[in-house]
Amino acid sequence: MKKPTIVQDLWQLSEEELAHRFLTGKPPDLAAWSDQKLFGSLLRLSHWERRAAPLRLFWRVTTAAGLWLWTGKRFWLSDAGRYLATNLMGSYRWPIRALTMHLELATSLLAPPKKVLSVQYDRQENPRFVYPVRDELVEVETGVMLGRMLWQRKNQIQPLLWFALQRR
Repeated sequence: MKKPTIVQDLWQLSEEELAHRFLTGKPPDLAAWSDQKLFGSLLRLSHWERRAAPLRLFWRVTTAAGLWLWTGKRFWLSDAGRYLATNLMGSYRWPIRALTMHLELATSLLAPPKKVLSVQYDRQENPRFVYPVRDELVEVETGVMLGRMLWQRKNQIQPLLWFALQRR
């Protein structure tokens, strides 16, 4: 029997267990993660999960089958010396670049003083409706990052979902 990957193990965790893994992770070394496609997996919907079990199952199946539109991320160092990221959309064989974000090491919004890799969507070339989105990422195993997507509005921060990124 084939040993499950860490991402398959993460799929089986509850939201509380994912939060614990997140707190024990470390900020990733961006240089080690740059200039490569990172395979993405949706793990769990946070806020609306209990009311959206069919949607969660749909996302898991389509992501695992390579049919879901979001397939991962790519990080790179810009000519200006800042790290940027893009979401990879489309199929795994023919990815489409969309939504460029900027990266920085920062304090977690939901778990201070935890240091995380912050992925911020508020760039001029992105549609304004994604400006409140922020991803927070930590490395939980070599080659695997655990992330959560947050929605920021005024003084409120709402966790939306958990995801994983894995080097291929």
